Amino acid sequence: MIVKGGLKAIDCHKKVFDAKVRGPMMTPDGKSVALAEFEIGDSKIMFSDEFSDMKMVLPSTMKGRGFF
Repeated sequence: MIVKGGLKAIDCHKKVFDAKVRGPMMTPDGKSVALAEFEIGDSKIMFSDEFSDMKMVLPSTMKGRGFF
């Protein structure tokens, strides 16, 4: 899953869903979540911040357009 504000997403999921978090692995500059995982019940979800240079962005960033 791709998110904006990965560290805020971690805090939110911990508070709201009592999620267990693994990571996060941060980018070298320490500003973005490169990879993290949270577990809610028996479900595990991996996520990272957006990275436009790698075409990993949210639809809202692309104004609803796809990549192709």
